[in-house]
Amino acid sequence: MILLFVCFVSFAQGGQVNGNVKDPMGDPVIGATVVEDGNPKNATITDLNGNFTLQLSPNGRQVIVSYVGMKSQILNATPGLFLTISLQEDDTTLSEVEVVTVGYGVARRRDLTGSISSVGEKTLRHITTTNAASAITGRLAGVNVITTQGSPDADVTIRVRGGGSITQNNDPLFIVDGFQVSSIADIPPTDIESVDVLKDASSTAIYGAKGANGVILVTTKSGKSGKAEVSFNATLGLNRFYNETEVLSPYEYVYLQRELDNGTTASFFDRYGRWEDIDIYKSRQGTDWQKKLFDRTGCKQSYNVNVNGGSNDLVYSLSYTHDDETYIMKSSDYKRDNLNVKLSKKFRPNLRLDFNSKMTYRVVNGPSVSA
Repeated sequence: MILLFVCFVSFAQGGQVNGNVKDPMGDPVIGATVVEDGNPKNATITDLNGNFTLQLSPNGRQVIVSYVGMKSQILNATPGLFLTISLQEDDTTLSEVEVVTVGYGVARRRDLTGSISSVGEKTLRHITTTNAASAITGRLAGVNVITTQGSPDADVTIRVRGGGSITQNNDPLFIVDGFQVSSIADIPPTDIESVDVLKDASSTAIYGAKGANGVILVTTKSGKSGKAEVSFNATLGLNRFYNETEVLSPYEYVYLQRELDNGTTASFFDRYGRWEDIDIYKSRQGTDWQKKLFDRTGCKQSYNVNVNGGSNDLVYSLSYTHDDETYIMKSSDYKRDNLNVKLSKKFRPNLRLDFNSKMTYRVVNGPSVSA
């Protein structure tokens, strides 16, 4: 009887719960809400180090930890037991407070005064193209993407709100994972997490005169703490030459030359013979060079393997992409291999080392339209 009475009194008195809240990278979450389950008036928030202290009511048994953009967690609260909580990102709520990378920092979209267009990974992963520049065609307002030819290695021209100069270069500034690059044509769309475009003059406040023609910010996929995840994507497409230009038969061609003759019949005789013998051209089979060159079904293949994971101190992402395409033009094909490695090692709360490496190997056989 005495033991039962003691247990009852201990439960009725509630108790104090302490804990610490961290994000997926292991950094403290400042301002996370910790509330007693069933008693919303009994709540607190985490401090600068992610720590919290909550005095439970006599009937309190669980606490709810929540933060904007992350999944809420319900945990059993045992007085005297220190809780270590790691919140995970919630993609469904991130869209409510969308964070955009701008220059050397981040900002909420509703707080921005500049003009920005964005396209995310969910849209890019369904696009069957080997060129990241071609993947954003028609998906960003105020951004014009023009492909000079149909070949995968063809030059792609990008203009943000048109051209601003007649004699100078009108290409925008390309920033990939914080580094300036000359082009984004060698980045597979499957490796891209988001593309943000700074379109107005406010971008010059960050990047100077280089950003006068707009800035295209590309963020590639990074690893996330947790168990290793392996994803595989494969696409297959076929190309076929259609809407061929109609050409004349040998008989029709000779007949046209007769009509175009300037009256000097000798010149016509020298080239095509006597006019009275024109019917012999009806039996001649001409050569349609369009079919000779383009009468082939092109095959486009793309394979992507991504491995990512890590712990609170080390996250990694390894991505390999192989593109293989045979053109409709005979004796022409295109192959490209991309390897993207990203590592992030956290040594101390204020010291972190990031390693990014991108390697591309490309082979173009046959006539290259960009050469």
